[in-house]
Amino acid sequence: MPDRELEFWDGDGGAFLETVRSWPNDVRSAIGADLRRVQRGEEPRNFKPLKGFGVAAAEVRHNDGARVVYSVAFASVSGKVFIADAFMKDSGDGSEMRAADRRRITDRLRQYKAKYNQQQKKNKKQTRQLH
Repeated sequence: MPDRELEFWDGDGGAFLETVRSWPNDVRSAIGADLRRVQRGEEPRNFKPLKGFGVAAAEVRHNDGARVVYSVAFASVSGKVFIADAFMKDSGDGSEMRAADRRRITDRLRQYKAKYNQQQKKNKKQTRQLH
């Protein structure tokens, strides 16, 4: 099976990538390795399924050994892996996602699904024109 394509959120002027780039190298490596597993269709080592997003979504996590948990939320949509958000939280917050993070991820997944559906319609129209 070929690797699934990764698509990263790009609607925030680069803040998403700045967030990830600010993380320690070991955190980026661990989360990157888990995302690579997802890309290959394997289960990541440290993840939590996310419910209530309307698509198959999960959170890949890495605990830095202190109190900070680094997380990347993603969803699988028609063979692609959409990376919706990267955020940090204090492990003392428990396992629940903060409401602001949930709203941001929900909004981004909604935008991605709309973009994906629009692209699918465009592709079908182009295919029909070829025949």
